[in-house]
Amino acid sequence: LAHQYFHVPKHASLRILHQDALRFLNSEHLPQSGYHLAFLDIFGPGAMAEALFDATLYHQVLNRLAPDGVLAINVWSGEKTQFRRALRAVKEGAAGQLMQLQVSKRSNVILLAFPRPIPWIALKKARKNIPQATQRYGLDFAKYLKKLRRTNRLAMLAGLLNQLG
Repeated sequence: LAHQYFHVPKHASLRILHQDALRFLNSEHLPQSGYHLAFLDIFGPGAMAEALFDATLYHQVLNRLAPDGVLAINVWSGEKTQFRRALRAVKEGAAGQLMQLQVSKRSNVILLAFPRPIPWIALKKARKNIPQATQRYGLDFAKYLKKLRRTNRLAMLAGLLNQLG
């Protein structure tokens, strides 16, 4: 599914676990921490699943990530009340460490939550690593970084100022 619907590149060092998020969190057979990326795409029939409105879910997933890990959550922004509910839950579960990325030509938004303070300075310097990352993974990182910076401009500026001073 990750390759087909989300265009995740096939890469030898990439291990994808596809399973129910709640079952994953309750599993004792999988490592309890150290994951670099978790992607939640939880939808019920015709709507976002109720689990997306629970801050505890995000807190639990973030606790499983490596310190530099990222939690990406696919939410639907077409129904504003539901979108705001999901956004509030993610903000609470991630202690405000959150960025947004609008999906082109869709009503979806990818929310990026972090287990630690967002590395604003690293994001500012990320442009230098784009050619290597693009070649390695086959994704248009320049386009995504540009969108990420444009969508989170005020938060990025505030974060940079906090980290510098």
